[in-house]
Amino acid sequence: MTALTRDRIDWGSWVWIAWRQHRTSILLATGVTVVVAYSVASRSFDFAVGIWPYAPTVLSTLTATFWAAPMVAREFEDRTNVFAWSQDATPQRWVVGRSLPLVVVAAALVAILNIALLRQIGTERFTSQLFEANPLVHTTYVVFGFALGLAFGTLLRQTPGAIAGTLTVFLGVRIFVALFLRMHLMPPERSATVYGPASSPEAPSGAYIVDSGYLDNHNGRAAAPFAQTEGCANTPNPDAQATCYREAGISAHFTDYQPRPRMPVLQLAEGMIYLALTALLLWFVTSRLRARRHI
Repeated sequence: MTALTRDRIDWGSWVWIAWRQHRTSILLATGVTVVVAYSVASRSFDFAVGIWPYAPTVLSTLTATFWAAPMVAREFEDRTNVFAWSQDATPQRWVVGRSLPLVVVAAALVAILNIALLRQIGTERFTSQLFEANPLVHTTYVVFGFALGLAFGTLLRQTPGAIAGTLTVFLGVRIFVALFLRMHLMPPERSATVYGPASSPEAPSGAYIVDSGYLDNHNGRAAAPFAQTEGCANTPNPDAQATCYREAGISAHFTDYQPRPRMPVLQLAEGMIYLALTALLLWFVTSRLRARRHI
């Protein structure tokens, strides 16, 4: 008697499964993306004060929470995990096969939005919007979000918790990296003006201002009260102004900044961080699924 063997699921089948299960949300996301991208590119809406610059972030967040997070969790809820991770599809192949088509769709839609944004955002100044509007950088956010959703689904094994955890942690990581890590991936450069006015000294054109303040006589950050420094800045006589600063223990006013030419390097560094986190999360997911497969 010969053993019955079953063919492995090919990539065309994975694409068909993704389309069959998510075609409504894919079509809806595509339609909304096209409308928003056209509106942003043509300035049909008030771009300056609207929410449209945040559209790529919103889309990447939604795909992580509503495509990735339920993917594994529902297999456990419906108790179909035994059949999903059979000999036909190892946990690793199942994760890649189910996720890759949706990741490609999400990355493509986010790229369309970012390209539309780049038509309206000035490229001369180093801004957070310009930094994140790079399609390649935002693709790393998309794959990280997917891996995070899969990890929460694998860990919690129930959809509501996976969605809530993915939403909270994804936004938390994005905010933390943007506010506290991004501009310190390389040491900022410093410009200082001795006894300068309260306004920031000159930084290179287009630079991203990281921090500013006053220096004491030892080149440390001065702890002079704001009211005192404002009073010195408003002193009309330059000599009197210098005396006022000196009496307050201030030797200079400084500005820390990241020059515009550094942006590609910082984008690469941040993208590598997200890819490293993605690899770690995928290792966690496949390890957990492999362990449960043999239980």
